[in-house]
Parts: sequence; structure tokens; C-alpha cells
Amino acid sequence: TGRVAPADGQAADWRAWLEGDPWAGQEAALIRDMDSPDRAAQRRAMVALGHVGGDAARAALRAYVDRERRNNPYPPFENHNRTDSFTFDDASPLNPRTLQSAVRALGHLHDTQSLPLFREILTDHIHPREGNLFLAEAVVEALGWIGGPEAEALLVDTFSRLGRYEDYVGWY
Repeated sequence: TGRVAPADGQAADWRAWLEGDPWAGQEAALIRDMDSPDRAAQRRAMVALGHVGGDAARAALRAYVDRERRNNPYPPFENHNRTDSFTFDDASPLNPRTLQSAVRALGHLHDTQSLPLFREILTDHIHPREGNLFLAEAVVEALGWIGGPEAEALLVDTFSRLGRYEDYVGWY
């Protein structure tokens, strides 16, 4: 096969490390990084938690999303003030990816406890002149990863309340 088996000592070292439950400490460190003043570090922590997080990560991510969901840095979407043509560096408070990363991480973690929060977000944020469409987009994506009848019902309900296509793209 071309693979080299690790020396018995290396395998024993890895087993000992894994038996020491390093994940709880790693998860706690990533949760702390969510409060970093460096927005790029926050986002990296959220993405990592979406891959390796457990219950503590789910709770921390839900709390972050709940706390930040009303902070929409964009003006109301009217006529041709297209926010989708803007680019922002990682440190910019106008960069929507940090909050989106937290929402997507909840989806990757199949966090069904976030469904009531996601319902509120979609109620508040699917209207182009009032909401944060970047946030709503991430919630819809996360619901697909969570799956199940409750997430599906929320998606169907949300799609039934969407306005005309033109309202979302500014063709008027």
C-alpha cells in the first residue's frame, strides 16, 4: 500500500493524547476566540467550531447569533444601492461573514435547538428594505444542513413569505 506504519511509541503517544480528552480544551479555546477583538480570528474560531464543536460550541454560537442578529451595518436595500458589489477586508465591521460563519457552524453541527432562533431571524430579515439578507441567506443554508421535518417546514414557510424577485435584486 505504500504506507508506513507508525512506530509503536508514536501510536501510544497518540492514544494517550486522545484519551486525555483534548477536545474539551480545544473547544473552550475556540469559544474564547469568538470574543477576540480580531474579527478574522472570531470567524476562524466559528468555522472550526462548526467542524469539531459539541454542546458547548452550539450554546456559544447560538448566544453569539442571538446577540448579533440585530446588528445590520447595511442601509435599507432601495433602488440601486447594491451591497453585493462591495468588498470588505476581514477586519471591517461591514463584512457580513463573521455572523454568517456562526450561523453556518450551527448548521454544520445540526443544532436543532437553533430552529426557534432561526425562525425569528427569518421573520425579521427576509424583507429587502428592512432586513439583513446576508443573515437570512446563511440561515436558509444552515437549515439545509440541519435537515428534518421542522427545518423543512420553516424553509417552506419562509419561501411562501418571500416577495417578488425584483424586490430583492433592485430591478424597478
